[in-house]
Amino acid sequence: PFQKRYAVQELLADDGDSQTFLARDSRLGHKIALRVWPRLQSRAFDDRLTRLARLKHWALAGVIDRSVAQEMTYVVTPHMPGGALADRLAAGPLSAEETATILFRIVGALDAVHRAGLLYGRLTPRSILFDGDNRAWLSVYDIHSNQEGIRLDPWQHTHLDETSPHLHVMTVPLIDGRLCAKDVMSREKMQKRQSSYAKVMEPFGL
Repeated sequence: PFQKRYAVQELLADDGDSQTFLARDSRLGHKIALRVWPRLQSRAFDDRLTRLARLKHWALAGVIDRSVAQEMTYVVTPHMPGGALADRLAAGPLSAEETATILFRIVGALDAVHRAGLLYGRLTPRSILFDGDNRAWLSVYDIHSNQEGIRLDPWQHTHLDETSPHLHVMTVPLIDGRLCAKDVMSREKMQKRQSSYAKVMEPFGL
């Protein structure tokens, strides 16, 4: 169903469940990333795609087009020729200025995700992509629905006026407009978050 608009050029990735291709959008005339699942996905998957398609932010590599059919499901996102952050880190550590620039864009995109009532799964260096102008973008494929109905109203401030650039981040957990800190910030859950945070941020040198 996508062949009328998207001309496949090469295979970029195959995870066993889906394939991602570099393709050309004949309508707009530029390259895109086309991810294809060879069968109908679940209703929850369809609902998730619908919410992702509505999600817009200047640093989010969002859904451009999608189709859910009996024989095939596909999603179109921007092509990122600059690769992933993981590739850059493999070549060596980033400078403080590069790190601050990337974090400024990615934290803004994460803020948009959370304000939309969605949750980002595991944020890794593979989740951060770069376009041809060396700008960082957040991939949409690890965004999930918030099954617990908890909304995290975040606030963040980027400090670039000190020797080491850093962020101050605060979240206020809400359920139906009421504070629910005890539901998400128990001693056990906070210890788990601190441990998982350290593991996720380790590849960034943090």
